[in-house]
Amino acid sequence: EATIAIERLSYCRADKGRFPVTVVPPGGTVEGPGVLELPGGGWAFDPSQVDLGSSTRKTITLTLRHPLAGSASLQIEVSEPPSVRIVASGTMVVNGEIVLSLDPSGDLDSVHWECTTDGSAADGAEWRRTWTKAGDHQVQVEVARGACRSRADLKLKISDLAVTLGIEGDRTEFCGTDQRRYVLIGTPTGGDYASDPPGVVGDSFSPLLFDGGP
Repeated sequence: EATIAIERLSYCRADKGRFPVTVVPPGGTVEGPGVLELPGGGWAFDPSQVDLGSSTRKTITLTLRHPLAGSASLQIEVSEPPSVRIVASGTMVVNGEIVLSLDPSGDLDSVHWECTTDGSAADGAEWRRTWTKAGDHQVQVEVARGACRSRADLKLKISDLAVTLGIEGDRTEFCGTDQRRYVLIGTPTGGDYASDPPGVVGDSFSPLLFDGGP
């Protein structure tokens, strides 16, 4: 009876080297994506030679055909290494909630987050957290897809002060013919104000300009 075996059943296309394919009895022919016949006899499997097309992973079949013992086959999985980047959203200030996510985020078996600055860690597609100390914080993420592992890094700059913007009288509705200018109130002080569409003049807001007037 023919048998075919290999070191493991899951590979990454980025794996380096050739993995021996064991056949019993010796002889015969091994067929399948990534299969190589060795110069001194025998067979090996090279994951980098497997064409995944547009897929992120694929199950392929290696088949032994032996003239005397018949045939045997086995299935293995080959995955494309995930390429991700960390996306941070939220308020980058002390005690402000920040959401860390991945782009792209699909077809991952595991996601492990770690902040090397304070040693905190978490698992999952997103990491919602706050920092209690200002400064630079280095975040790393390790993702897995099949036998593939990839990492990404991001440096976050956490500020002591929250940036806020208000308007005189806490108003949120204005008339387009109102000629008055309303003082903008920002913290911390300093910096420049702007709006889109136009309406800001210096440190004040003009409803007349916002409405397209002169």
